[in-house]
This record gives sequence, C-alpha cells and structure tokens, in this order.
Amino acid sequence: MTVLTRVLEGPPDEVELDWWDEVVEISWRAEEGDAKLGDSTSPRPIAPPWPGDFRVRVHAIGRDGEESERYELVLWQAPQGPDTVHKRGDRLGYVVRGEPVPDIEAPPEAAYRWIRESMLGEAATVTVVRGASAAEVLRGFGADPAEPESAQKLAQEFALDPWVAVLPVEGGVLAVEFNGYQGSHRPVLEPLSRTGRTASLFWNVNALTRLSFADNGNVLASFELGHAETVNDPEVVQAMAGLDFAGYRDRLGKGLVAIERYTGYQLREEDVERLVQENVAYRILPHLPELYREARNPDGSRKFPGGGPLDADTDRLAFMSEETLRDLAWWAASTAAEYAGVAADPVIAAVLAERQLSPQAQLWARRSRLRAHRDHAWLWQAIHNATNPDPLAAAIGALSAARYAAAPEGENLLERARQMVRER
Repeated sequence: MTVLTRVLEGPPDEVELDWWDEVVEISWRAEEGDAKLGDSTSPRPIAPPWPGDFRVRVHAIGRDGEESERYELVLWQAPQGPDTVHKRGDRLGYVVRGEPVPDIEAPPEAAYRWIRESMLGEAATVTVVRGASAAEVLRGFGADPAEPESAQKLAQEFALDPWVAVLPVEGGVLAVEFNGYQGSHRPVLEPLSRTGRTASLFWNVNALTRLSFADNGNVLASFELGHAETVNDPEVVQAMAGLDFAGYRDRLGKGLVAIERYTGYQLREEDVERLVQENVAYRILPHLPELYREARNPDGSRKFPGGGPLDADTDRLAFMSEETLRDLAWWAASTAAEYAGVAADPVIAAVLAERQLSPQAQLWARRSRLRAHRDHAWLWQAIHNATNPDPLAAAIGALSAARYAAAPEGENLLERARQMVRER
C-alpha cells in the first residue's frame, strides 16, 4: 500500500477525479502537531507541527483488490464542515458509507493491470502480427530466424543493442522486445504488415509511449498515447473506440486493448512467462530510420528557425535551390568520408558517386547502428541523411552528422559549408 500526503495553505483549486476510484473530504481536528500515519514510529509526519482544525481530502484507488492499493491525503487548515463525497467508484466505499452497492463493471483495460508487476513493467515493445509465421516476423524486424541465442545472454551482454523474442499465438505471432523499441518504427511496421495486420505498443521508464497500427505495408496510425492525430481508417477507429487515452490510469492497458481489438489477440501473462522460460531470442539488425521533411512556413522559410548545424546560417538553406541543397548534402557526406580516410573504399566511393545506397552499403549502414559494429556510424548517418527525398532536410541532416563523422575536422567542415552558403 502506498500513501502520499500534501499539506497546502488552502483548498486545492480543483478536485482531482480522473485517476481515483474514490475522493472524499472530511474535517479532522489535530490535538497535537506533527501527526503521523499509523505506527507512531513512522519517521515522517503528515500534518503541520501545530494543532487545530483541518480539512482532509482522501483519494483512494485499488481498494477492491483488482490492483495495488494507493492513497493520497491532501490537508489544509480550515474550520469544521460536513463530509463531502466528490466521487464514488469502488465497492468498499459504498459499504463503509452504508449505501447500496451497485454493480461496478471493471473497464476492459483492467484485464491488463498485471503488466505493471511483470518483466515488461518498466519498458518494452509488444508487437502482434496476425496471420504471420515466426520466421516472417523475425525477418520483418531485421533478425535472422536461423540464428537463435539465449535471451538472458543478450539481455546481459548487449543491453543497448536490439533483440526480440517471438511466440506463435492464436492467429499470428507475438513479438516482445524487453526494453527495446524497434517494433514502434515505420521501417519495421511496414514489412511486418505486408504479412498481416500489425499493431504495436512501446513504453519506457520516462513515460514515453507509442501505439501503432499497420496493414498492407502502410502505417495507418502511430502516436503517443493521449496525443492521437486524426485517424481515418475505420478498423483503427473501432479498435480505439471508448478508450480514454488522455486519462493516465491504466494507459498501457488501454493501448493493449486497442491491439487486442485490432489483431484479435489478447496478451496474456502466461505468454510472457513462456517467452522468458524458453530463453530464445534473436539479434536485430536495425532498419535505417525513417527520414522526415523539414517543416516550412507557407513562404518557404523554416518553421523552427535559429538552430541547425550552421547556426543562424542554417535558415538561409531554405531559400536555396533543390539542386544546390542536394549538392551540399552530398558534399558534406563526401568531405566527411575524406576526413575519415575511407573515401577510397569501393563501397563508399560507389555510394558517393551514385548518390544512393547499394544493397551492400545499406547493410553496412544498418550494421553501423549496432554498438558491436560502430564502424563509421556518423558517416553512414550523414550518407543516409543525404538520401532524404526532401533536399532541405537532406542538407541539414547530412551536415549535422558529417560534423561528427569528420571528428577533429568537424568545425572546419562546417566553416567551409558556411562560406559556400554565404557566397550563394
């Protein structure tokens, strides 16, 4: 049981209802100051160090035994007053008040409250692919089905490199990344969804999330929980119907309910336990990240000016021709390759000459994203950014990465780029 307390100078501006099952306000007289909760040996008082009359707003959740029991007490000095019930929501509250107990139906997301206490509690990505085989799902992630390894070993030795465990389930495949996030990315969702309808939910210890839906090679929606953009696909709309993602309580459960509705598979605790017991996982060779356009205003200027690899001069790029921007992007990548001493490498030289990634180059670029193979990672990032279909984003991204790829010559590279831009 968790109990939090707050002492205020006056009553709160608003009554917090969304998170809690019950919110009740009562009067309480402190005969002495520094009142403690429960055992007198408790180290922290919950009340001011003086006696007097107080109002106490008690917030409660989980008292019916479906989840962890938690409370918050908010106290402020005030005259005696009547008891006030701000919210009725659990069976125990009705019983204590001597009121008839109504039928209280748990919301669908309550079925996933076990997730908090599981191995997935802090961070994970759960991906479900309908109608697929395990091998198809692994290849979609960028893993080799022929190279299984110990999940425990990967978790211990390659904690920062991606890996995935898969399990055939009813109607498809469950893929779980323990503390990973590849399944939340478009380059993974698109190939997965070519084999069958796909949905994933990512979350981490910083409360960041991403719920995604894909089908037929297209990502139909992908958003932070509580910040969904307009969704037009009727199947996705139906999957999310009635789920209040803006409310923080059971937010992960709501995301998993949406996945269940969309794919027909309900994530079960025993399935996660089976994955752990089987101790089989596969290393992921990450797909190259999605490339985005640079946001612009109607007049063509940058929507978010002032920052970038060339500082204030970065804003000048918005008014240069597409051809000039493309040349600048590939000049940055080529110059970085020269500074790194690899411009003569046949694979890299061919990429720089043809201005596109060959299959071999794409493999090297993907491998550079692994900590175990950090060979010229910034250079490959500069080259990848130079391929952005948006010339302005290509120039900004390539210059940003080339600065680090050039190592001690990075500032010289940027200064040369500034001179080129100012001379235009």
